[in-house]
Amino acid sequence: MPFFSILMPTRNRGYLLRDSIQTVLGQDFDDYELIICDNNSHDDTRQVADEALAKSNRVRYINPGKDLSMCANWEYVLDHAVGDYILYVSDDDALVSGALKFVYDILTRHKAPGGNAIDVLTWQRGGYGHPDLSTAKHRTRLFLAFRLRSGNLYNVSSQLMINNLCDFESQHPNYHFVIPKMLNCAVSRNAILECKTHTGQFFVPPYPDYTSVCQLLATHDTYQVIDTPLYVCGISIAANSGIFYKRMEKVKSYFALFKPGEISFDGVPYPMEFLTATYLMMTYLKFQKLYPDSFKSTLNIDNYLASLATELSGYQQIGDDVAHEMEKLSNYMREHYGNDDLLHQHDANAISGRIKATAMFHLRQFAAKNNLTRGLASKLMQVAGIGAPDARQYSNVESIIEASKIIGRDLKLDQRQVAQLEPISIQAPEQLPLLA
Repeated sequence: MPFFSILMPTRNRGYLLRDSIQTVLGQDFDDYELIICDNNSHDDTRQVADEALAKSNRVRYINPGKDLSMCANWEYVLDHAVGDYILYVSDDDALVSGALKFVYDILTRHKAPGGNAIDVLTWQRGGYGHPDLSTAKHRTRLFLAFRLRSGNLYNVSSQLMINNLCDFESQHPNYHFVIPKMLNCAVSRNAILECKTHTGQFFVPPYPDYTSVCQLLATHDTYQVIDTPLYVCGISIAANSGIFYKRMEKVKSYFALFKPGEISFDGVPYPMEFLTATYLMMTYLKFQKLYPDSFKSTLNIDNYLASLATELSGYQQIGDDVAHEMEKLSNYMREHYGNDDLLHQHDANAISGRIKATAMFHLRQFAAKNNLTRGLASKLMQVAGIGAPDARQYSNVESIIEASKIIGRDLKLDQRQVAQLEPISIQAPEQLPLLA
C-alpha cells in the first residue's frame, strides 16, 4: 500500500487540472497514489486525466457517473484511497516542489504528544493568481506571494482552535490558515475512520473543508503544524476561491447539487444566503450536536454579525450590488442591538482597511521586480506595520507549476534538518501569534 493517497476531486476545470497534476507528478518522492476524481465533467477533464495516466502508473481515474455535491464527491474519492495518509489537492492548487518528501520525513521521524504516530499534520500556504483572472478586477493575476515562515513544528491545542472557530476569529484572523482543511494537511487513515465511525461520513455538509476541520479537532486533543508553506492556493475565475466572480450564481450552483434537506437554515441566527459566515455558523451549530463534549464554546453572535459585514464590504469593494443584503443586515443589527451603528462603524473601518490593502498591493508589486526592490519593500512594509520580514513576492509567474518551483527553491526544503526539529506546544491564546 502507498504511504500517501493524494486525492484530487475535480469538476469541469480541465484547463486548471493539468498543471495541478504536474506539481504532484513532479515531486521527488514516489511512495504515493494520485486519484483523480472527475465529478461527471463535461469538458476535457477525462483527456487531461488520460495524459496523466500515460505518464505514471501511480495515477488512477474514477468518475461516479452522476453529478455529486462537493461533499459527496470528496467522500467518494476518499472511499477509494488505500494510502496510510490522505492528502487532498484541489484542481486549481499545487504542491510545493519537494513538499511530499519533506512531509514524509516529518511523519516518520516525529511523534505526537504521548508517543503515538502523528495523525494530523498541517502546513502553511502561498497564494497565486491564475492567468484566467481579470487584471482589471483582481490585481493578483500571475502574482505569487508567500512567507518563508519559521520552519518550526508546533503541537497545537484543538480546543484552542475550536474556541477561535466559535468566536468567529475576533482576535486571531489568521487561524484558518493553520486548521486542518484537508487541502493543507496529511491525515492518517485511522483518524478518518474514527470520525466516520462517529458521524457515518467524514465530509458533512455544507463545506467539506470546514467540516473536516471540525471532525479532526473534535477527535484529537492536539494536532501538529509545520510552519512552512507547502502548498500553493490558486485563485481562478472557475474555482470557489474566485467567488468574487458571479458570487450568487456560484453559490446557487454549489448548493443545487446537494440532496433535499442537507442544507437547512433552521436554527441559524441571522442567515444570509450568499455569505460564507452563515454556512460556518451552520457548521458549528451542527458540530455542537455531533460532538457536544468538544464543541462547548459559546458562538459569538457579535463577531458573527461583524463577519457578515466584512464579507459584504469586500464584495461591495469589487463592484457587487449589495444594497439589498446591506439592508437585510442592517435590519438584523437593529433587531440584535436596537440600532445599526455597528454597521456604520464597520464601514469606516473598511475604508481604512482598503487604504491599507491598496498600500500593501503597491508595495508587493514593487517588491516583485527584483531582489533589491524586494528587500527595500520589505523594510517599508515593516515600518508601516503591514508586512513581515520573510515575505516574498513575484510578479508575472506564468503558471502554478512555476509558482510551486519558486517556493520550493526559496525554502530549500532539501537542506532543512527535520530530525532536529523540537516541537513547540501552543496551548494558550497569547501563543497564537506564532502562527499568524
